[in-house]
Amino acid sequence: MSNTNNIQKPKTDNAGFSAEKLLNLAKIYLWELLKYSWVIAALAIVLGYYMYQSKKKIPVQFTAFLNFSLNESSGADQSFMQQVLGGSLGIGALDPDLGLGQSGGMPMLQELIKTRKTLELVLFQKVNLPNRKGKYREDYFINHIIELNGYRELWSKTKSSYANIYFKNDSTDGFSRDQNYILLTVCNNIIKGQLSDAVSKAGILTLKFKSSHEELSYHFLLRFYKELNTYYTQKSVEKQRRIYLAARIRRDSLEKEMDRAEKGYISYLNTHNLAAMGQHAEEIEIQYLGRKLSGEMEAYFMAIRNVEAAKIALEQQTPLLQAIDKPIYPLSREAPNAFMALITGLAIGTFLGTALIVGKKALRDYMKSQKKEKEKEIDVILEPVIKQNLPTP
Repeated sequence: MSNTNNIQKPKTDNAGFSAEKLLNLAKIYLWELLKYSWVIAALAIVLGYYMYQSKKKIPVQFTAFLNFSLNESSGADQSFMQQVLGGSLGIGALDPDLGLGQSGGMPMLQELIKTRKTLELVLFQKVNLPNRKGKYREDYFINHIIELNGYRELWSKTKSSYANIYFKNDSTDGFSRDQNYILLTVCNNIIKGQLSDAVSKAGILTLKFKSSHEELSYHFLLRFYKELNTYYTQKSVEKQRRIYLAARIRRDSLEKEMDRAEKGYISYLNTHNLAAMGQHAEEIEIQYLGRKLSGEMEAYFMAIRNVEAAKIALEQQTPLLQAIDKPIYPLSREAPNAFMALITGLAIGTFLGTALIVGKKALRDYMKSQKKEKEKEIDVILEPVIKQNLPTP
């Protein structure tokens, strides 16, 4: 029993010693934190102030929303179109490239939204908007965007020649290299950061445009939807117009051939049979008038078919995009939370400062312990030598 107790005592002492050592270690590190608390406070204040100012400088963003659907069932049916303009006019099977076909649907529409061509249709329209001082003026959208987004001020600070360039006409073909650069910059910034789209499972497409000015967001999105609707509709009926043009060309060609044949027939009779001038003049005239009447009747029925074709074309030209919800005032307002950024900065600064001081203290203690270990090793090596060199009594 005595041996057992003697074995258990050291364990109890070691456990108590370990807990006491941990407590002392915690006190040492706490004192270290209190000693350098000014470092933690300074780091927290600097980081918190920086994050607060960075958020505060971000302007309020106004977002305009517009929802619409794509009515792909509207317009002419291709088979009926070919029946009217193809079989009825004797054209036969039309070239697939001349057919109405599919307009491309939602994927094509989403691609058009991100094209420079579609943006140019809006950027070079005039609109009456306030400048940064609140004064209204009528100018191109692109000039308003350059000013309101602060591009001109930025170019002025860098002494760039772009700061003095203003767009005074909408003819992009005659633009200089610098004007093209500004146009590309504005379009890229709109596509990447201001204009976005999303399609729901039900096929509803939502357009969003955000800027730091409410009226700019409102008017730009409305104009963009209008131009997108027109441009997409024109592209959709372009093939149908080619069909109609091909049908008219074929009709005119047949009419000329018929007239040429009639005149050749009458000329042949008059040349080779002189008696026909007297005996058959009335008969030939009746025959000629009959053929002309037949041609007029054919042209009349063709006109009727063309009326039907025009009706189909009109249906095809009706807007394929049906707006559901258009933007209204007030627009959605998104303001950065500067106070939350301040709290976050203070918390991050406190954590980094604490980690820095604790890490520095731990590293210093480790280096001291390593130094003591080396000194002990040296003492162990030198101890026998020292004992040998000691004088004997």
